[in-house]
Amino acid sequence: EESWTLQLGAFSMKPNAEALAENLKKRKIPCRIVEQPQETRTLYVVQTGDFISKEKAVDYGARELSPLNVDFRPTLKK
Repeated sequence: EESWTLQLGAFSMKPNAEALAENLKKRKIPCRIVEQPQETRTLYVVQTGDFISKEKAVDYGARELSPLNVDFRPTLKK
């Protein structure tokens, strides 16, 4: 069963991801930071939501994030 999330940002430095997450939380947008190890570094990805389909994720983003000028990208969770 697939699961989707919205990626709100990806950073090579954790403090940058933490700053975005704090800013989003102040705007009442629930989010989390997920560490994604790469070959030579770790990416810190800021995500929100857990959706049953890409369409549900995009609908949420359009309804809740776009009016706040928050960019998002639907991503299939692994």
